[in-house]
Amino acid sequence: MSEHREGRRSVLSADAWTQIGLLLLLYLAARWGVEVAGLRGAFSPIWPASGIGLVLVLRYGYRVWPLILGVSAAAAWPETARILDSFASALGPTALIGIAAALKTVLVAWGIRRLAGDAYLDQAKPFLVATLVAVPLGAAAGTFPSVVGRLLGDLLVGVLADGQWLTLMLTWNGMAIANIMGMVVLAPPMLLWLRDPHIEIDGRRILELLLYAALVAMAFVIREAFHAVYLLVAIHIVIAIRMPTKWAALAVLLTSVLMLWRTGTTSVDIHNLRYYDFFFAELSSVLVLNLTTYAVAFLWQEKEASEASLQSRVVERTQELEKANNRLRVLARQDPLTGVSNRRYFEHRGIRELERAARTNTTVALLVLDIDRFKRINDEHGHAVGDMVLKETVTRLESELRPTDVFARIGGEEFVVLLPECDEAYAVEVAERLRAAVARMPVTTQTGFPVAVTISIGVTVDHSSEKNSSACAERLQAMMHAADRNLYQAKELGRNRVVGPPLYA
Repeated sequence: MSEHREGRRSVLSADAWTQIGLLLLLYLAARWGVEVAGLRGAFSPIWPASGIGLVLVLRYGYRVWPLILGVSAAAAWPETARILDSFASALGPTALIGIAAALKTVLVAWGIRRLAGDAYLDQAKPFLVATLVAVPLGAAAGTFPSVVGRLLGDLLVGVLADGQWLTLMLTWNGMAIANIMGMVVLAPPMLLWLRDPHIEIDGRRILELLLYAALVAMAFVIREAFHAVYLLVAIHIVIAIRMPTKWAALAVLLTSVLMLWRTGTTSVDIHNLRYYDFFFAELSSVLVLNLTTYAVAFLWQEKEASEASLQSRVVERTQELEKANNRLRVLARQDPLTGVSNRRYFEHRGIRELERAARTNTTVALLVLDIDRFKRINDEHGHAVGDMVLKETVTRLESELRPTDVFARIGGEEFVVLLPECDEAYAVEVAERLRAAVARMPVTTQTGFPVAVTISIGVTVDHSSEKNSSACAERLQAMMHAADRNLYQAKELGRNRVVGPPLYA
């Protein structure tokens, strides 16, 4: 118990350290975004803090939103206070920035959970629906307080004059897109690697990664962005099929970072509209690359899971069929009540034993046994007791037989035993042991009532050397008739006795 508790504490401690690490990463990302974009006139093409915040909410739940708010506000505070040069003036914009950071991550996480649930990083359709619907709407709605805070700061320092509404729209548009980029590019790979952090790599995987790096480098050598994007998409489709999903996610993350860096700028002046076409075209290429890669990766993952499930069902059904066939084979040769062989199997084995005896020049004995006055037992005590008597009689008989002997039930209370390599004297001796084993003590019913049971046995022996299968089948039937005649003689002599050969030849 103590070891189990210590194990739980260690898991919680590791999880807590992961949360602390993510919060620290959130602070650094937010500080980077604020310093790159500032609070005036520019925005970053990607806002990494949004992706990290989304990871925190999806992994740890909505309870972390106050931490996201506080960390984001703390990251924005130095730049806000520096620009506004006033503690009181900086409070409002800083608070709005923190509220926006928490609000957009909570809204997007809520939308993802509503639209995709647990299938967000496992199936293509839920991922695409959540990414195309929840992420843009949540990011746009959650960005509004940050935009208001930014404009409030501009008003306080007297930057805004003409074109205020154009600035508002461009700022909102740019910041929303940066948030979307952060959530689409950063959140999925981080969540996938946090879910499965184990690195299993071999020589083949290393070669695949080197080939990926070479192909991506080739794509970036191409100057025409249109062709480069198509080549990159093709490369990442292959990666999504060849590699596990988390490796494909890591590859598309690295490529996306390179594509954003390739724009040649870390921020865009929102008043300079000539950058917008090129800038948003590049961001659109990054989004297309990410969505295509994840869609293919999840579709392939679903395909492999479906094939594995189908294979598992095929194996399961095959095993069930084999078990059913085994049961049929058992039923084909076994008496269902007593568990001994049935008449069909006895005849099959009997012919084989007679053929073997002819080849080895040995004798085979056959015993036919019948429970005395079994009908009276059924009439007086019921069929349930009759079944119990049959089972107990079989148990006592089996205890006296050799593993090589063939024991079968051929009728209601009639049994037959084939004794390989057995002469007349030994056959009669075995028959007497069987009779004594049954008569030794009564069978006790479930109610504790004793039922006396005896058997009568007829014995015969075969000395023929005929090896032909059809001849052996005829001899087996003849032996059973001879033993049957001796059985009836035992009944006429008073039951509970053995009648052996006259020799059968």
